[in-house]
Amino acid sequence: MIFVLCLRIFLVGLNLSGLEEKVEVIKNTMATKDGVSNMPAMKLAVFEISDTVKRFENTQEKHERTLDVLSRRSIDQEANIFKKFRRNLSIGVE
Repeated sequence: MIFVLCLRIFLVGLNLSGLEEKVEVIKNTMATKDGVSNMPAMKLAVFEISDTVKRFENTQEKHERTLDVLSRRSIDQEANIFKKFRRNLSIGVE
């Protein structure tokens, strides 16, 4: 009984040491934030994406302003049509 427990503890210890080795390999081969940020190609890609996002934002702002102007104009035109219609109704012209 004690032998079996000792054997199990030994096997658990072996598994743990194997896991520790695997963790060390992963740590040594994985990219870090600092390592990636120092890569020239990565910096260039981030800059290009940032530039593209800024252009999209500027275009979206221009579109929103245009839509606002068109919406206001449409509302004004509708109000004028309604005024003319009411005026025509009040003088008896249809």
